[in-house]
Amino acid sequence: MLSEFTCLKFAVMDNRVDSANLLIGTGAFLKDVDEARCLLNLCILNDSVEMLDCLFKGGVLDSLEFDDIAYKMHTMASNGSHGFLRACLDHAVDNAADISRLLAHKDSTGKTLLLNAVTSYSPVNILTVKMLIDHGADVLQVDGDGQTAGDLLRLNRESSCQQTIALLDVETSKILGMRHMKLVGESV
Repeated sequence: MLSEFTCLKFAVMDNRVDSANLLIGTGAFLKDVDEARCLLNLCILNDSVEMLDCLFKGGVLDSLEFDDIAYKMHTMASNGSHGFLRACLDHAVDNAADISRLLAHKDSTGKTLLLNAVTSYSPVNILTVKMLIDHGADVLQVDGDGQTAGDLLRLNRESSCQQTIALLDVETSKILGMRHMKLVGESV
C-alpha cells in the first residue's frame, strides 16, 4: 500500500498541482528534509514553476536548509531558469528571509547568483539579470578571478549580451555615483 507521503511524490512527479495541494492540505508531508530535497529536484526536472510555488506555499520546502535552497538557486541561475529563481526569491521575500544573504552567497566556484546568471549555459536572460539586480544583487561583486558580471559579459562578446551589459553599466554607475556623493558629503 502506498503512503500519503509517496502519493505526494507521485503528484509532484506527475505535475498534478491540484492533487499536491489537496495532499499538503491534509497533512501528507512529514517535514522530512531528504523528501523535501527530492520534491524540489522533481519540480526542477519537470520544469514546473507552478508546482514549486505550490510546495513553497504549502510549507513543504520550509524544512530545507539555507544551503539547500542557495545551491539549487545557483543551479537555476546557471541554467537560465528565470521562473524558478523568481519563485524562490518571491518565497524568500514573503517569508522575510535574508535576501541579501542569498544574493551574496557564493557557490564552490566563487560565483554569486548574478555571476552565474551572466555565465549561464543558455543565452543570458536580461529579465533574470534585472530581477536579481532589483532584489539587490551587487553588480560590483567579483568572482574568484576578480571579474564582475559586466566583465564576464564583455568577455562573452555576443551581440545578444549588449542590452544586459548596458543594464549592468547603468547599475554600476548608480552605485559608484552614490559612493562618490557619500564621500563628498563626508568630506564637507
